Amino acid sequence: AAEMSSTWIKLDDDFFDHPKVIGLSLVAVHVHLRAICWCSKHLTDGRIPLAVVESWSVRRWRDAIDSLVDRGLWERPTVDLGSTYGLPTVRDPKVDEWFQIHDYLDHQRSAEDARNIKAKRAAAGAKGGQAKAATAKRTWPSARPCSKASAAGSPNACNKLAPKTAELL
Repeated sequence: AAEMSSTWIKLDDDFFDHPKVIGLSLVAVHVHLRAICWCSKHLTDGRIPLAVVESWSVRRWRDAIDSLVDRGLWERPTVDLGSTYGLPTVRDPKVDEWFQIHDYLDHQRSAEDARNIKAKRAAAGAKGGQAKAATAKRTWPSARPCSKASAAGSPNACNKLAPKTAELL
């Protein structure tokens, strides 16, 4: 999956007081928050692979996932086998390797939004970099620290700064 250099999650300061969170084990809270971070970083829109959770080597992670599902914080993927015939929605073994964080997109930035923001920032950065480079080309001879000092009224400032600058190098 595509990664961004830095993504952020939003966490309500009432998170630990939410009825679905109160009473969860520390392991379950850890797994949940880590999963939100992982989904944000990897732009999965709240889908977390079971293999990723397993790779964290967290003790009792299976119990944590069961608690998260029981509390409605995570959802097991399901497939509708034809509700028009009155058949129930059942779990699909092909997608049971993933979980969906409930209402992830209600609280976190979508992968599409994150990619759009990254593209806009890259374009703005490139534009700013080009403008800075163009300005530097025009002002290079006068853009030295000593020219600022001499402009302040000290004609010998450049000569006084030169030895100190050489010592720093």
